Amino acid sequence: MKKQRTIKLISTLLLSSVVFLPITSFAVTEEKNTESTVTFKDNPVDPVNPAPESLGLVKPGTVEDNIWIGDDGAFTTGSLRFSNIPHIKFGEVNIKAQSMRYDAVMPTYQVATNGEKPKETDPKINIPHFTQIVDERGTTGQFEVKVSATEFTQVNDATKKLKNTRIELYNKTLRNNKVDKEDANGRDGDASTLLDAPGLKTDTAVAIPISKQNSISLLKVKAGKNANATISSVVFDKEYKSDKDYKAIANNTNVKLFVPQGEQAEKGKNYKATLTWELIDSI
Repeated sequence: MKKQRTIKLISTLLLSSVVFLPITSFAVTEEKNTESTVTFKDNPVDPVNPAPESLGLVKPGTVEDNIWIGDDGAFTTGSLRFSNIPHIKFGEVNIKAQSMRYDAVMPTYQVATNGEKPKETDPKINIPHFTQIVDERGTTGQFEVKVSATEFTQVNDATKKLKNTRIELYNKTLRNNKVDKEDANGRDGDASTLLDAPGLKTDTAVAIPISKQNSISLLKVKAGKNANATISSVVFDKEYKSDKDYKAIANNTNVKLFVPQGEQAEKGKNYKATLTWELIDSI
């Protein structure tokens, strides 16, 4: 009997020391690649009635705040284009017997909510004159903007001209929306590392010449740089800021009409000059 009890004890110890392991199945990983493709093409711009977003017109100093200039500016189409070139208006000025300089009337813009063209009744906001270039060529090419003008001529009598009257530009601020995006404030980045305005000076008058051969350079991409897929602006204002309130500023002191002594304008008559803006593609 004693032997039988011993056997039972041993059996119990053996069973309690057995470890049951799960059945292991080895996972098989399979891989297969697919492709994602895209081809970029020109952005079509309606030559008559473009949406501000399609045109690429943004408030200088902002990344993509679309605006609409309307009758205070003009534009072109194409992958390298003007999204704005300003009309320069001086309104009514006084006839003087001595040399005079008259400030240009400040142009206006409207906010283009969601990139869409605003209503005629939407508020119009003052902004300094500016020229803006959209570069969607998809290349590392450069560009340059030049300007010249004709003589001021009486609207109803082309034989009567103000031969020595000139439009003068005084200052500039350079903006590019990629530089604005990279700025610590997300706006109003200094684009002078990318762009240049060789024909403009600080606090010194530069007259727009009456000859296309002598046109002045207002904006160009610096050597070794490119502005592909960006929007560049030259604002005719010394210290332009996109968040500055220009509401109370009726005239732009950085764009002037110089009428020298002896220029014989006729009272009540309208005079007009045509500005030629050249956008030179330098791929």
